[in-house]
Amino acid sequence: MAKYNLVPVNHQSTSNLLTLTSINNVDVLGVPLSNDPSLAPYSFKSTMSRIALPSTQLKRATVSFRPVQGYTCNWDQAGFLFVRPKPELPEPSAEHPGTSGTAPSFIKIGIELWEGKLYHMICSSHNDLTDWSLHAIPEAYEGEKDITMNISRFGDRLAIQAI
Repeated sequence: MAKYNLVPVNHQSTSNLLTLTSINNVDVLGVPLSNDPSLAPYSFKSTMSRIALPSTQLKRATVSFRPVQGYTCNWDQAGFLFVRPKPELPEPSAEHPGTSGTAPSFIKIGIELWEGKLYHMICSSHNDLTDWSLHAIPEAYEGEKDITMNISRFGDRLAIQAI
């Protein structure tokens, strides 16, 4: 079995790479879903820890959350980020998020706050096309139960499920 190392990205924590804190107004996004000129067209600023592996080795990944208070503004997110970097930018970062043609393709799955309510979230970006969708989480889960999401590989496709 191959050994993979967890590596910090956009943070310096070495004590617990699975407990992350972030500041407001950071994100990973492709072309913004807004006409706001103050938003950069590409961003790779979120605090994260990564494991690099060839995409052919991804079979399945599962993440569970227990939402707690602390989500304060629209688009607060927590989850998995699957990145497929372009050869021109093999390690995107806050300082080097990419541009049209070099920004990485990605899929984010997890939870997101929108208008005061938590949702399951899926967001993807590939070659300057971005898609984002939300699915309501039953209020009974908030702070009481784990929310689990699964991503599985089927040939050249990925299936994402809320469990």
